[in-house]
Amino acid sequence: MAAHLTRQHASEIDALVLDGPMASFTDIAATTAPAEQQDMIRQYVTSPYAAKEDVKYLEETPLLVIGSEEDSSVPFAQIQEVYDQATGPKLLWVYEGEHLQGPVLDTEAFLQQLEALYALSADAQK
Repeated sequence: MAAHLTRQHASEIDALVLDGPMASFTDIAATTAPAEQQDMIRQYVTSPYAAKEDVKYLEETPLLVIGSEEDSSVPFAQIQEVYDQATGPKLLWVYEGEHLQGPVLDTEAFLQQLEALYALSADAQK
């Protein structure tokens, strides 16, 4: 939802942090469903909230995507897809640990990432 709201209000938002973002509700539902149900889910489970689509429109909004390859809640491939689809200035911070644990497990690295995002935001303001 944060990516969607940022897309709708990009002129009012200086930067966006997405921590462990799913590519879309449809993608996360299909990922957790049995293989024989995945096509049906992709066809019928729809939502206006798809970070992988919304980030394509954030051409001037700096973005920090945070994720872990050890995340058991959101497959890292979805986190990577959100990052890859972003068209504006962007950073990817990959940490070791579970879902949404990066800032808790390594606060110093998280703060460094925020400083880098701030620098991207300042550059985008010029």
